[in-house]
Amino acid sequence: MDNKGLDAKVESTIDLAPDMPGYQLRIRTITFEPGGVAGFHSHKQRPAFAYILQGSLTELRQGGYSKTLGPAASSPSRATSSIGRRTAAAPRPCWSASTS
Repeated sequence: MDNKGLDAKVESTIDLAPDMPGYQLRIRTITFEPGGVAGFHSHKQRPAFAYILQGSLTELRQGGYSKTLGPAASSPSRATSSIGRRTAAAPRPCWSASTS
């Protein structure tokens, strides 16, 4: 499944060298439109952390795992595959910090 109905804006990055050459830490604001989806993807080699600013976000993982997060909730991820889905009536942003 591909991404749909979301906009990801990079707010800031920092180079993690020399400790982690080739990696950056980035902060993004990701805004999900109603019904927007972040398709299945992996955080196994690049951990991430999401902080929900408004609305709710449902995280689904292969194997049936499902968790809905609301405002001020955070979600660390090292999952091998996950999907995010928004179901609100208006666009809602979240912050995401991840290595890239």
